[in-house]
Amino acid sequence: LRVEGLSFVMSGLIPLLSVHFGYDTPKTILRLAIVVWINSAPSALLVSAVVKYVLWEHMVRTGNKMRENFRRPIPLLQHNFNAIAILIEVGLLGKLPCRFQDFAVAPLFGTFYVVFTWCTAYCFGNLDRYGPQFRYPFLDTTLGMFTTIAVVALLLVFMSFFCILALAEQVLSIYIGGGFVGHAVAVAIFSLSVCRFRD
Repeated sequence: LRVEGLSFVMSGLIPLLSVHFGYDTPKTILRLAIVVWINSAPSALLVSAVVKYVLWEHMVRTGNKMRENFRRPIPLLQHNFNAIAILIEVGLLGKLPCRFQDFAVAPLFGTFYVVFTWCTAYCFGNLDRYGPQFRYPFLDTTLGMFTTIAVVALLLVFMSFFCILALAEQVLSIYIGGGFVGHAVAVAIFSLSVCRFRD
């Protein structure tokens, strides 16, 4: 949520400073804003989809009572609102682009997050008694090949979300038209496909 927040702050400050204060925004800042956006937008959708289809679903199937944590207000906001805000931005507000020419820089944030998770796994808890503590089971390097497959699958899903967002503007304008209602319906349908609010 912090990266999405940084993206939204940059997207708001750049035109505010330019239009109201006459500030000529350097191209480096504009490029940085796009890089932050193309890293945060697919990430928000990935997180929501992983929570909905993997983590929460696994807890429901196994009867794990920890799924109660997903239904609390703050986790619901963390895992759903960021994706909904991204989709509203793409479909209704500023229509920030995810361009195919930026394909190579899109997974930077996810890559840094995975490496950060691996580095901090040995910093928490009683290592002698419990071993390394990984934030998510699919990032647990002690599980061998499973982790490799999971990380590659996450990268493929992430890049799929990037491609969906890259195509979204064309689909919304060509097939749905430029109307608010059509865009709002598309945003609602896509939000429901990646967000989960109850068992």
